[in-house]
This record gives sequence, structure tokens and C-alpha cells, in this order.
Amino acid sequence: MIVAAGGMILLLEATRRALGPPLMVVAGVFLLYTFAGPYMPDVIAHKGASLNKAMSHLWLTTEGVFGVAVGVSTSFVFLFVLFGALLERAGAGAYFIKVAFSLLGHMRGGPAKAAVVASGLSGLVSGSSIANVVTTGTFTIPLMKRVGFPATKAGAVEVAASTNGQLTPPIMGAAAFLMVEYVGISYVEVIKAALLPALISYVALVYIVHLEACKAGMTGLPRRHNPTVLQSLFSFMTVIVGLIVLSAVVYYGIGWTKDLFGTAATVIIGIAVLVAYIALVRYSSKYQDDMDLTADTLDEVPEPGPTVRSGLYFLLPIVVLVWCLTVERFSRGSRRSGHRCSWSLSW
Repeated sequence: MIVAAGGMILLLEATRRALGPPLMVVAGVFLLYTFAGPYMPDVIAHKGASLNKAMSHLWLTTEGVFGVAVGVSTSFVFLFVLFGALLERAGAGAYFIKVAFSLLGHMRGGPAKAAVVASGLSGLVSGSSIANVVTTGTFTIPLMKRVGFPATKAGAVEVAASTNGQLTPPIMGAAAFLMVEYVGISYVEVIKAALLPALISYVALVYIVHLEACKAGMTGLPRRHNPTVLQSLFSFMTVIVGLIVLSAVVYYGIGWTKDLFGTAATVIIGIAVLVAYIALVRYSSKYQDDMDLTADTLDEVPEPGPTVRSGLYFLLPIVVLVWCLTVERFSRGSRRSGHRCSWSLSW
């Protein structure tokens, strides 16, 4: 009883320190409702619970504090959070912001549209709306204010875009993993179900931003070079065709490797991925961009090509992760399977 009651008090205090008073107050109200049931109005009244029964249920059983939610968080949510944090500290967040600005910064209300896309790209690796606001909002909110967005609308666009980032596969919020654990479906099914709503939410948000920019008569940032329509179309088609060819080569190439080398294929593929990563780092080093994300010095939109090429190596870990989850169907870290995808995250 002493350990359980003390643990609940410490957990409430830890919640207050980590997330603030609101969530602690909500938890405290429901905890109080457990004991005050007989004294409540008839609509919400219940027979109540003794201190012994409540503490035993909340602290000693697997239906309370140490239940499925904590198990999911410690088993594989932690792995994905660590993966996103390492990528962010390595510079992937800044790279995604630069790519978004190079592609959309010249449009009407471009910084706001770039904020939406940057938050979506950051959501690929973070799965956290708070992390998205912290990483992308630091640069996008001042830029949106510079082109004419009020501070309230700039903040609202960033928050909405970052919240949608939590719905963007392959790394989503903890709720996605809880769905897998509670319902018993595969993570691939969750990704399939989340893909279309994520795309629709971002398309709608970009459209709303465009309407706001048109109403305010905003313009985008100037470009260093203005390509023609044919040049833009050719570049777009080249990228699409290149991705299709590369995807086919990787998919069928890895399948051929497994048939030929058997159990040794994993080691061979790992070495090939490492060599590809080093090659991409060397290739990207030739295209170091000079884009400064501070609000006082960014006066023009950089070229999309060099900006994209300057960080191609950030995409390889994401490709490996998506491959393990969707093609190989490795477990996220479930105890029910011997295969784990955590090796790719650690890599």
C-alpha cells in the first residue's frame, strides 16, 4: 500500500514536471472519481473502490500504470523516438526545411506553404507534433511573418502542420503503436490507413494557406533563376522516372541477392548499404548549400537541385526503415517475433 500510494503521488508529480499541471489535474480528477463514486450524481455514480483495491489495480496489475501503454513505449516507441532524434541532431530537420523552401518559397505565401511541407517531411522521422514545432517553427514562423502573415496565423499554420506530422507514415505517434498492440493488426495496415488522411490533411492545409495568401495579396521570395515551364516539367519527370527505376532495381536486386546468397545476404546487403551511404555523403559534399535559415538574412530562394542533392544521405536510413517495415515485415520490437527492425534503427 505504501509503495503503490507513494508511486502514484510520484507519478503525478513527474507528470506535472514533464508536461505541466493540466494533465496532472485531469489524472487527479479521475483518480478522485474512483473513490468519490458513491457521492456523485446518479448519472455518473458508482459504488466506489477502497484504497487497497484501487492501488492494487493501478500499481500492481497490468491494467494500470505498468500496462500495455508503458510496455509499448519502452519496447518500440523509444526506438523510433531515438531514431528521429538522432536524425534531427545530424541535420535532417534543417535539410527538410531547406528542401521545402527551395521548392515552394517562390510561390504566393511560399514560406507558409514551405512550413507545411517541412513539417510533413520532419514528421517522417520524428512522429512528434511537439518536436515538429520546435524544429521547424523556429525558422518558419519568422519567415511567415516577414511575408505578411499575422503572428497568430503564422503560429496556427505551424501548429496545424506539425500536428499533421504525427499522422505521417512511417513513424507516427505512440497511438499508432498502441493500435497495433491493442487491436492486433500489423503495422503495415496502420501505415496504409494513415497515408491517405495524411495526404488529404496536408493538401487541405496548403490550399488554406494559399487562400490566406491571396486574400492578403502576399508574394513569395525571389528566386535566383526562374526556369521555364518545360524545364520544370522535365525536371519533375526526370525525378519521377529516376525514383521508379531506382525502386525497381533495389526491390528486385535485393530479392535476387537473397536467392543467391541465402543467409549471408543480410551481411552483404548491410555492407552494400554502408558503401551506398558513404558514396552519398561524398556526392552530397559537392553540393553544400549556402542557405541561412535565419529570418534576417534569407532574401531569396535557393536552387532546388543543389539543395536536394546536399543531403541525400539523410534519406537512406528512412529508406532502410520503410523497407524493413513494409517489405521485410520485420517486427517493430514485439516480443512475439524473433525478427526485429531495431537493428536498422540502431544502424
